[in-house]
Amino acid sequence: MRSGVKLHRSTMSRLMDQAVDALLPLYEVMHADLKASSKLYMDETTLAQLAPGTGNTKTCYVWALCRDDRRWQGNSNSGVVFHFKQSRHGNRLQERTLWWLNNPSAQSVR
Repeated sequence: MRSGVKLHRSTMSRLMDQAVDALLPLYEVMHADLKASSKLYMDETTLAQLAPGTGNTKTCYVWALCRDDRRWQGNSNSGVVFHFKQSRHGNRLQERTLWWLNNPSAQSVR
């Protein structure tokens, strides 16, 4: 209960699913726009996630992919998208950076 509002777990889950569905097209457009940039930054942060029913937490990972051309007097808007994964296996990082090898505009600054 927060601010005097009681929500059942299933209601909260349904509302979160609806929010994801509504915002996913915006996320995809922002991600595609960032991937077209020649200069990007990526940062990894750990996040504790509660494992349901166990009372324990497990370590998950969030990668921030961002662009900020202000320092180089660029005319691209600043932006950031976040990628969440429950593991840090090598294939997860490969999923996040594989586009770099396939992006001709990024190859000149690799």
